[in-house]
Amino acid sequence: MVVSSSRIDTPALSARDKHVLGLVFDSGFLQSAHCKQLEIDAIQKAEAADLRGALCLLDTLIAETPNWASAYNNRAQVRRLLHEQQAALSDIDKAILLCTPASPSSPLLRSHARVLAQAHMQRAAVLSALLPQDDEENVARREDLIAKEIFLGGKYGNELVRQMSVATNSYAKMCGDIVRAAIARDSEGNN
Repeated sequence: MVVSSSRIDTPALSARDKHVLGLVFDSGFLQSAHCKQLEIDAIQKAEAADLRGALCLLDTLIAETPNWASAYNNRAQVRRLLHEQQAALSDIDKAILLCTPASPSSPLLRSHARVLAQAHMQRAAVLSALLPQDDEENVARREDLIAKEIFLGGKYGNELVRQMSVATNSYAKMCGDIVRAAIARDSEGNN
């Protein structure tokens, strides 16, 4: 079997098999696997407190694949840990830009939703660190911006935000109380 980036010469394979091999070698599948491994290695370095090593790997990944949104999000996290808030915010903005659907009716990939959920929560944390708290007007503006980011984090699936939303939403509490009371009545009636 001879494999090249332009064609695969495999007389013993079916047309479907040749097509699949062509997709693997021509679509960037191998590059994708390499990129995923680089990202995993960077995350492991960050977890081992080697933040500069993690940053170096993420820089390499982004240079090789500038549209890899989760790399920007992970680099933002590393930069936050290094107290490089402005650089983190820039990476967060790029991750959000790469993952946000073109229109509200456009489909959203599950992987993009995960990145968006994390990126909006990170943006809330960075804004909390960066925005002034010196007067009432700034405090109100800051709180509004942070609340918007937290809302978006929940919209895209951040589980903590969803739990907090239900716990702090008076309507959700009321509905939960009604459901619990109905279940309790049904349980008592069945005994």
